[in-house]
Amino acid sequence: MAVLTRLASDLPEDSAGRVRSRVQILTEIAGRVQTLNRRLLERLRPIALGDIPLAELLAALVTEFEKHDGAPDIAFEPVHLANSYGDCVDLTLYRCLQEGLTNIVRHAQARSVALRIEGGPGTVRLTLRDDGVGLAPGRAVGMGLTGIKERVHALGGSVSITAAAAGGTCLDIVLPAGHERTH
Repeated sequence: MAVLTRLASDLPEDSAGRVRSRVQILTEIAGRVQTLNRRLLERLRPIALGDIPLAELLAALVTEFEKHDGAPDIAFEPVHLANSYGDCVDLTLYRCLQEGLTNIVRHAQARSVALRIEGGPGTVRLTLRDDGVGLAPGRAVGMGLTGIKERVHALGGSVSITAAAAGGTCLDIVLPAGHERTH
C-alpha cells in the first residue's frame, strides 16, 4: 500500500487524491480481514494453548463467557491441574468447556454454574453443572454435544450428560492424561 501512496505523489493532484483515498479504503479493508482471520484462527486453536498454564487458559475462557448478557455466575475450581496435558488433551478440554458453556448460555436459563477440573493419576476430569432448566426428555442431541462426544472418545475418554440432582444438567468428561507437562 505504501508503494501505491508513493506512486500517487507522481500523479496530478486530482488523480493522486483519488488514489490515496482508494489506498486508505484498501488499507481499512485489509485491517478488517486481518482481524477476522485472527478471530477465526483463535476459534480453531487458542493462541495461548501450550504457552500458558491450562488453568489460566480455561479461566480466560470462563471470563469471556461471563461477559455475555444474562450469563450465569460461574464458579471455577481447578484442582491439581498440570500446566499442560499436551495439545490434544488441552484443546479437547478447552473445546468441550467452550461448547458446554455455550449450551448453558443459549439454552439452560441457568443462574449459576459450577465448573471443576481436576487432575488425577493418569486422568483429568471436567465437570460442568448448571442450575438451569435441564435437558428435555427425548430431545435429540445437537451438533455441539455430538462434537464433545466425538472429541472425547477419539482420545479414549468418557462423557456423561445427566440431569443434575437439584435440577439443571451435569456434563462430566474424563480424559486419559498420562503426559502431563509443567512449564
